This record gives sequence, structure tokens and C-alpha cells, in this order.
Amino acid sequence: MEQERVAGLGFWAKLDVVGEEQVRKNLINNIYGDHGPKRELVLEWLLIKERARALEVSAKSDAMEEDILSKDRSASIKVRNYRIIAIAAIIIAVIAAHEEIIWLISTLMPWLPK
Repeated sequence: MEQERVAGLGFWAKLDVVGEEQVRKNLINNIYGDHGPKRELVLEWLLIKERARALEVSAKSDAMEEDILSKDRSASIKVRNYRIIAIAAIIIAVIAAHEEIIWLISTLMPWLPK
């Protein structure tokens, strides 16, 4: 059993050297046979390659999604900060206007009939 596994790994190393595209061509041309352990090793090797590619694509997609979420959070924080600044500006304007209104009333008071 262990010898078969080691032999399989050695065969996979040879497939790595040949390259996936050529291995697929060889498989179509039955270079590895119609059936049997060699063909099964090739099919398993190709499946592992496809899964590795899918995992890589998934990891890249996850990284891009995380980057987008991070940018969204950053933009949300900036918007919240701008809102706080706007509210503070409104409060300051109201306070400033309040004193102006008091001054205006106080200057008009002498003109009102008693």
C-alpha cells in the first residue's frame, strides 16, 4: 500500500513536469490507457489541479470582497464624521443666530410702545 502511494506520488511528479495541458491531451489520446491505476492517478491528479485552481479563485474572490467591504466601512466612517461636523456647524450657527436674535430684540425694545 505504501509503495503504491509513493509510486503514485512519483508519477504525479512526472505529470507536473509534463504539464496539465499535455496531460489532458495524453489522456484524450489514451496514452495512460482506457482504464487501470495509471489512468485513475491521472484523473485524480487533474481533479486536484482543478480543485487547487478553484480554491485560488475563491481566495482571490474573498480577498476582493474583503477589500470592497473595507472600503465601504472606510467610506461609511467618513460619511459619519462629515455628518458630525455638519451637525456641529448647525449647532454653532444656531447659537450664533440666537445671540444675534437677542441683540436684535434688545435694540428694537426701545422703539416699542410702553
